[in-house]
Amino acid sequence: VGFLLLILIIPNEKNYMKSNVCVDGEFITGRAPAAVLEFSYAVIEELDSKKKVTKIREEIIDLYETMNK
Repeated sequence: VGFLLLILIIPNEKNYMKSNVCVDGEFITGRAPAAVLEFSYAVIEELDSKKKVTKIREEIIDLYETMNK
């Protein structure tokens, strides 16, 4: 709702992005609840590293595969 409201208030904004997650300096924003994993990865990458994000993604996939055997 807030995201849609922002689009309606600032329709001619030149920096509008259609991505699910936007990292801009000290700000990280997510588009919607469906972007929670992508948002989490962006936060982890900013606080730690891309390597840590890759490790966590692999662990999630391994857990999913283990649960669905």
